[in-house]
Parts: sequence; structure tokens; C-alpha cells
Amino acid sequence: MSSPDFSRRASVIHAGGLIIRRIRTLQSPQKRRLPAIALTAFAKEEDQQEATVAGFQRHLSKPVNPDELIEVVASLASLWRSVSKTC
Repeated sequence: MSSPDFSRRASVIHAGGLIIRRIRTLQSPQKRRLPAIALTAFAKEEDQQEATVAGFQRHLSKPVNPDELIEVVASLASLWRSVSKTC
């Protein structure tokens, strides 16, 4: 029998992972490369690893530092612009 915290954590990670995995299988190369940030309350190293394996470029845990969030979004936006030009 699993604890409620574990069940909730597993369902949140599962849902986000399913969404990003589905995006990564889209036919359009540009859409497959859509930058994604896993923003979650789960901050353990294994949570970060799970997010990376699922297809997220970055993992940020709550409460998020606003400056860090801005930096990460700007970095991924820059990456997206460069990738979009090559597709």
C-alpha cells in the first residue's frame, strides 16, 4: 500500500511526463523541440532526473526564485529561436 504523498507525487510526475513525451513524438520537428520546464514542488535529485528523462530541458522546484525563472525562460526562448531557424 502506498502513502498518499507518494501517490500524489507519482500522479503529478506521471501526468507531466505523459504530456511532454507526447509532445516529443509529434511529427513536426519544430514542435518536438518545444522547450519545456518542469516546475514542481518535488525537489529531489531523482525528481530532476525523471524530468530530464521525460523530455524536459529544465527542472525548477517551488517556491521558484523569480530571477532564476526569468533566466531559464530567457535561455530556453533563445534556444527555441535558434532551433526554429534551422527547421
